[in-house]
Amino acid sequence: MKISKTSLIFLAVGVIAILAFCIGTTRAKQVSERQTLETKLTQAQQKLTSLQYDDLKDKKTQLTVQIERYNTQAESTQSKLSSNQTSITATDLIIETARYYDVDITAVSSGGESTGALSGTRCATLPVVINVQGKINNIANFVYSLSQKFPTSTVSNVKISQDSTQDTEASSSESSGADSDLIASAAINLIIYDYKGE
Repeated sequence: MKISKTSLIFLAVGVIAILAFCIGTTRAKQVSERQTLETKLTQAQQKLTSLQYDDLKDKKTQLTVQIERYNTQAESTQSKLSSNQTSITATDLIIETARYYDVDITAVSSGGESTGALSGTRCATLPVVINVQGKINNIANFVYSLSQKFPTSTVSNVKISQDSTQDTEASSSESSGADSDLIASAAINLIIYDYKGE
């Protein structure tokens, strides 16, 4: 059976039309998928930017809170290191405390205010040397009380010596267990710290 030229032309046009339709449909599908992917990519980038910003914002907030907490602790510590003691007021308080503990002060001396460091922090210091005489228990209580009366102080050295006139009494007292009643002399080195800020 012979196909006419006209039929062949219609057949070729039909095949080309079908091919064009298939190619057009595929192309439209690709364009649609590409637009969908581009939209998803844009959304993902926006979400990533938003997440990074939120993370950074949270970290900044946490760091700000930590800095405020540190500053509060530093101010609290520095205020605890502050002492308004002068040589005269310190001496008055030492004499009053000694009287309370029945300890006789034989001398109080101070070289005046100078500078020093307490745990790496620069402070003004007031070194005071106190010579006392009294019962050993009373001297011990007096020394302990100094740290309460001067909370920003340290007792750097306590040198206790027994009076030589009591050597014979000491041996009899030791046998009777009355060491605390022995009269002794002590030299106490006290350093009062005062933090005045940077």
